[in-house]
Amino acid sequence: EVSSLKEKLAATERKSAQTVDEIRAQVEQQVLSDLADHPTVEYIKQIEDERNYYREQLQEEVRRCKDLRIALDSKQRVIEKQTGSLEAIKGFTRSNAHGSRLPSVVGRSR
Repeated sequence: EVSSLKEKLAATERKSAQTVDEIRAQVEQQVLSDLADHPTVEYIKQIEDERNYYREQLQEEVRRCKDLRIALDSKQRVIEKQTGSLEAIKGFTRSNAHGSRLPSVVGRSR
C-alpha cells in the first residue's frame, strides 16, 4: 500500500510539473504576443528594418567606391603608359632630326 501511494505521488508530481511547464509556456506565448502588438515594439522593429536597409546601402556604396577606385587607377596607368610612349616617340623624332637613325634613348650611356 505504501509503494502504491509512492507511485501515485510520483505520478502526480510528474503531472504537476508538466502542467506547470505547459502553463508557463502559454503565459510566455501570451506575453510575447501582447508585446508584439505594442506600438513601441513595432516602432523598434521599423527602426531595425531601416538600419538594415541603410547598412545594405552603405555596403553597396563601399563596393561601388572600390570599383571606381580600381577603374581610376587603371585609367591612370593607361594615361601614364600613353604619355611615356608619346615621350619616347618625341625623343626618337628629335634624334632623327640630327641625322641619327636610332632613338635618343639608345645612344645614352648608363
